[in-house]
Amino acid sequence: MRRQATAKHGHDLGGIIAFSHREEEWAARLAAVVDEHFLPTLEEFDLDFDDLTDILGEQLPWTLWGCAFEDFLARRWEPDGGTIVDVYLKRRGWSEKVLNRAYIEGLRDAHVSLHEVSDVVPGPSMALRDLLTGGDPVTVREKSATRSLKQWDRIVARVVPVRDHHLISGGVLPFSKEAVEMLFDGLRGALRLRKTAEPRLTMDQLRHCAPIFGGAWFFTRLPRLLNPQMPIKALADPRVRGEFLDWRDRLGLKSKRSADYAFSVLALILAWAYDRWKIPSNPCEKPGRLYAGSRADDIWTEAQIDTFMKKAPKPVRLPFLLAISPAVPAGDLDRAAPGRHPEADLERLCGQVIRLKQSKTGRHMVIPVARQLREALEAAKGRRKTLTICETSRGQPWTSDGFKTSFGKAQAAAGIEA
Repeated sequence: MRRQATAKHGHDLGGIIAFSHREEEWAARLAAVVDEHFLPTLEEFDLDFDDLTDILGEQLPWTLWGCAFEDFLARRWEPDGGTIVDVYLKRRGWSEKVLNRAYIEGLRDAHVSLHEVSDVVPGPSMALRDLLTGGDPVTVREKSATRSLKQWDRIVARVVPVRDHHLISGGVLPFSKEAVEMLFDGLRGALRLRKTAEPRLTMDQLRHCAPIFGGAWFFTRLPRLLNPQMPIKALADPRVRGEFLDWRDRLGLKSKRSADYAFSVLALILAWAYDRWKIPSNPCEKPGRLYAGSRADDIWTEAQIDTFMKKAPKPVRLPFLLAISPAVPAGDLDRAAPGRHPEADLERLCGQVIRLKQSKTGRHMVIPVARQLREALEAAKGRRKTLTICETSRGQPWTSDGFKTSFGKAQAAAGIEA
């Protein structure tokens, strides 16, 4: 990310910005400082710098970049403690106007801090009290910010001394109550203060804590922008149904079934609220479904069954055979697969046919037992240790979760997709 030029109060930083990018050593240092300000946020929210423009608008990302650049101007580097400002003015100071040179020198010496706004005179000036170093309010000349700020607002900025007056730098961030609390928590952590201690810092300490200010702003602003809260009254707007359906469609790009499920849960919640007069309408009523498939793709071929039987451990094979056999109706699989039949049922299953009463309809049925299942049941008779048909390798009845886990492993070993 590279900013070509920035200006405030008629003070142009284009020259020193270009110099910082042109000199390889300083370009690397600038990139490192910018990373300190941006990387924690970009990694946390899985964004890149260009995404910030879409979220925050065209100007704010570059204001935040300006905060990082101002931090870079104030940094002192080993081995001699020099700054980029010292080097630039020594080499290129002749090209800067007198007032612009004074402003750049003022940025070098200024520290970032949290300020309380007072005595606002829209257009000419306002007073700023440094809440982190203490001291009396300082009057600063400012035009644009005084038209939007009001008494007792809190901002993060650098108060820059320029000859006989003070200005604020271009990197100005309004701080909400939540941002102030997060900032204080971050400073307490950096300085190892008690949780209830009010941070008091020296100017030198503030120079070393500059990235914490931008982090507090990012981490309280971005969550609201990335996950905005919809007011309840918006549910009465007919257009909101389209917003909800668009949300479902975006989820459906990954999984239509999951999207339908998520939307149905939301519809149930809104239906509950609507029935109790807590919301004006339910815009998620009767949405239809994205998923319109059948279970045909879930039917295994004979080849897949043979492969599974070869790869699956013996304790898994019998529940599997019971599950795919017509001898055990689907409504009884919860008993057959985990294995809860008493010994008498095992004896009955080992015959040529199974006589049973269908649990759903109450009909009496006679179902032939396939050879493969009959052999597996005969083998189970000789090794069983409990009054169940299906047992684990330790001779214990299967639990539902235990069988699902073992079956999933066997299915993966057989190369059959879930």
